[in-house]
Amino acid sequence: MKIHALQTGCVQVKRAQIIAQGHGFRRRLGPLIDSIWSDWLPTFAFVLEHPDGVMVDTGSNTGLMNLPRWHPYFHLAVRFDIDREQEIGIQLAKIGIAPRDVKTVVLTHMHIDHDAGLKDLPHSEVFVAPGELKIASGIAGQIRGYLPKRWPPGFDPKPLAFETEPFGPFGRSRRLTRDGAVVATDVPPHKRRLAR
Repeated sequence: MKIHALQTGCVQVKRAQIIAQGHGFRRRLGPLIDSIWSDWLPTFAFVLEHPDGVMVDTGSNTGLMNLPRWHPYFHLAVRFDIDREQEIGIQLAKIGIAPRDVKTVVLTHMHIDHDAGLKDLPHSEVFVAPGELKIASGIAGQIRGYLPKRWPPGFDPKPLAFETEPFGPFGRSRRLTRDGAVVATDVPPHKRRLAR
């Protein structure tokens, strides 16, 4: 198996999002009022070159350069820099992987810097953590920073049902490949990882 970490542009966020301060409302307000930006940070999609064709997240796309201005977070607390050549579809082609070769996409979560490349993978089966689609849907989801209108037509992700089979220190896991070489573990959002 070969793992490709494909950089799909960069993102800048406020220091308060990296080093959270306070609790509750004060913590949520931090990125909006903080005046200090981070350095440009890479956004990645990970391709596991395996006979079962697995990919983790899809990274950013150029559409993220024009986010809705009505949302204070998109207006005040995040910036993207991405060229069309950095989008996942073009990068896959450069390493000799066709979109149809990516049979499975696992989204660690459905924020815009993780799901924006879905448009380039219309034939992939997409999995998300249980409950993630509900959290991301409707007006409440948009307020939380999800943008369902940017999902491709026919987008119908399936919940990644974890089994009670432990993997290392994790109590629940799910094999993503028939040979068990790629395993997803159940951890909180923004901390989800795959183990090999």
